[in-house]
Amino acid sequence: MNKIYLLLVVILPLFATKGFAQINTNLVVSTTPPSTLSAWASQRQTIVYLVSGATAFAVEYKIKTEIQLSDGTVIGKTDLTRAKTFVFSQGNTVYNAIDVMPMENMIFLGSYRNSLNKTGKLPSDNYQICVQLVRAADFSPISNLNCKSFHIVALQLPILTKPYNEQVLNAIESQTAITFRWTPLVPTPQFVATYKILVFEVLEDQTPMQALRSNMPILSQEVKGTTQYIWQPQGILNQKPSDEQGKLQQKKLIWTIQTFYNQEQPIFEGNNNGDGVSEPVFFFIANKTTTIIK
Repeated sequence: MNKIYLLLVVILPLFATKGFAQINTNLVVSTTPPSTLSAWASQRQTIVYLVSGATAFAVEYKIKTEIQLSDGTVIGKTDLTRAKTFVFSQGNTVYNAIDVMPMENMIFLGSYRNSLNKTGKLPSDNYQICVQLVRAADFSPISNLNCKSFHIVALQLPILTKPYNEQVLNAIESQTAITFRWTPLVPTPQFVATYKILVFEVLEDQTPMQALRSNMPILSQEVKGTTQYIWQPQGILNQKPSDEQGKLQQKKLIWTIQTFYNQEQPIFEGNNNGDGVSEPVFFFIANKTTTIIK
């Protein structure tokens, strides 16, 4: 009886290992993914992890993922005790970032945890991601280890180019149309950015920044994948009544761009407060005869 037990102890692990060895994996990772990790899940091309082959019996497994610096230092890893359990027997299964690196099951370490808690992004640097299948019961490996390098690039937010700072626009022409232009994100991202144009009127006794922070915008418009918008005010910019000198009073406006990965997630790169807002610019609407008061 003891001999039979010992034989089973030896044979069963070998049989299981043989079954596990028929699982093949392949990992494809974008070389320059977004630094905001929550954005990975919405972009299927960020991570593609293929599990294929066949096993002698159904295998329950979890996906073990580590984020490392280029020197191999682990800065983030899957909490396997909470990770989802998958079942495989044969065929091909494709996983994406939402499966390979679910943020609710990832543990980040030290300053990287603080950075992600504050901004939701990884700092600009060279990294690698390593992925492996492990047995659900004891977390022992059942597949080859796949590692791919990637680089987080700090994006430069758009720069406002038209109207430029302190530009004076003709009041009559501005009633018909005002063209807003800005530079795109740099370097060019692998997603289509959404830009929100925000314009505020600077009231008397206000600074432009006070108007930006406290006033309701007179224009709030989203555009996607383009860096120009033509605004037709349609009476919004009507001149105020003449003052006692008989000169029309000027209007002072401030505008900016807020940039999003999509309609919900603002770009964090290049911006300390994490709202994706570019450096604002103020300009004037006035008749040619109006003396501009800055």
